[in-house]
Amino acid sequence: MLRLWNLLCSLKLAIALASLATLTIMLGSLWMPGNTQLFGQLETLPLGAWLAGPGREQLTMGWWVYLACALITGFGLNTLCCFIDWLVHLKTRWRKSGEYLLHFGFFLVLLAYIWGSSSGTRSLDLAVPLGATRPLPGLAGHYLHLNSFTPQIDPSGRPLDFPQQLSLRRGDHELTRQQVRFNHPLIWKDIVVIPSSFSQQVNGFRFSSPQGQFAWLAGTRLPLGAGQELEVLDFYPHVERQSNGRIAPRGTQLVNPAFLVQLTQKNRATWKGWYLLREGLPTQLLDAGLQLRPEAPLSIPVSRLTVSIDPGAPLAALGGVLMAIGASIAMISYYAKRRRGERPEVS
Repeated sequence: MLRLWNLLCSLKLAIALASLATLTIMLGSLWMPGNTQLFGQLETLPLGAWLAGPGREQLTMGWWVYLACALITGFGLNTLCCFIDWLVHLKTRWRKSGEYLLHFGFFLVLLAYIWGSSSGTRSLDLAVPLGATRPLPGLAGHYLHLNSFTPQIDPSGRPLDFPQQLSLRRGDHELTRQQVRFNHPLIWKDIVVIPSSFSQQVNGFRFSSPQGQFAWLAGTRLPLGAGQELEVLDFYPHVERQSNGRIAPRGTQLVNPAFLVQLTQKNRATWKGWYLLREGLPTQLLDAGLQLRPEAPLSIPVSRLTVSIDPGAPLAALGGVLMAIGASIAMISYYAKRRRGERPEVS
């Protein structure tokens, strides 16, 4: 048992495992350019989900990822054993505290990555229109609300930045509200939200009439006189009229736009139905004296977000802090010994 323990704490084993892991990753990367469909998913999925899914299905190409994971895990266990051995002999090795804090910090970072890869989630394209609220993928009862959004575009049309204000909510309670942009994500505990792109979403139409121009959006109310009022209940960029006459929404692209509207008389609904712009005004709206001509669609910006939920993030932060402290102590100790003339070797 003593020989086995000494092997687990061995510097030679650490060098061998680190070297083999590096070599495996270098050789394995040669398979990546020609197999982007498989290895591209390493960026879109947590590693645990990739290993259990695409990697296992195409093991002949992805075997090296499993080997690299095993070698790095072995290296992490080696650093943990070194740290435990240092604790056992702390009275005689306390001068090397910095080096062993580095060991333990690395182990914590590795443990955090394994934890996050096995139980974390990642969503690459969560679309949130301005003023809208969307459920957070992978975390029931949590929502993202886009309060403001002013994408910055250069004259050629290339996006420069996506400054926006996001609110993270749990039910009706706001957990945090943060300004977000490139390289400045929303971070709350183990949740990281990064703006990745933007688009435009058609949310209504501008109409002209003998009375002037009107913007029709969901919630718009238009007085028609004699106590009658038109209310826009909803708008859909693309609908399809089925064989039974019913209207079914079909997507977010502007193809066959339609409004769901309602006529009221003294706050009492008298008619509710669809107005498909390609088909013209329904008879009920014409009888109400409405005259409209579609002019142009209205749109709002939509923020497209990458959402990662990593339960190991706080542990990784702790590991990083320990590594930074360890590196600082090791550097101070090294130069202190050199000033005393001990000329320590860098290891």
